[in-house]
Amino acid sequence: WAYDTQVDISFGGKIRKSAILNFVEERPYVDYVTCFKMNQVISRNGSVHTNIKSDIEIAEGSTSRSLLVSYYDEKSGVKHHIQSPATCEC
Repeated sequence: WAYDTQVDISFGGKIRKSAILNFVEERPYVDYVTCFKMNQVISRNGSVHTNIKSDIEIAEGSTSRSLLVSYYDEKSGVKHHIQSPATCEC
């Protein structure tokens, strides 16, 4: 819906961690993935996360009017919060 005006918006959906991992692994510029974790920010105040679910298998809309989107911090311009493997505790 964000890129195609012919597609309806899907509210309250869910996505599995395995689907996102598969998408990342299929990118031609990715050799391999280690320590993959999926977090869901339910609410935030600017850059401060006020409600977050950590290391989850399925992200679900928290309400029937929720939209699942990738992470973006308007203030810092950070897209897709990625941490270095050096800080990973897997």
